Amino acid sequence: MIISKHGKALQAELDATTQLPYFEFRVVDKQGLDEWISCEYYFQGFSLISQRVAFTSKEERSSKIAITKIRVDDCFSLCEHLNELAEKLMDEIEAGDLFTFYRND
Repeated sequence: MIISKHGKALQAELDATTQLPYFEFRVVDKQGLDEWISCEYYFQGFSLISQRVAFTSKEERSSKIAITKIRVDDCFSLCEHLNELAEKLMDEIEAGDLFTFYRND
């Protein structure tokens, strides 16, 4: 697997932490059931990629694994890349038709 020079440095920084390489989001599915979505992430090439469950009906019908990715930027830290990826994942959950975010009302 090819990783950019900055991606390698970010991956090494991630490997040196005790943080597990995934995000969890609390959601409600179409049947109204409370669920947790786990999104594993890793560096590949010039991208930070998250493998995840389908967020849309179209993704659900596809035989491919659903992913979300952002481009690695030499100007940003690991924390900034992870924040950007998490925000993109949350936007995709909101835009999708399979889940809504859990609300503790």
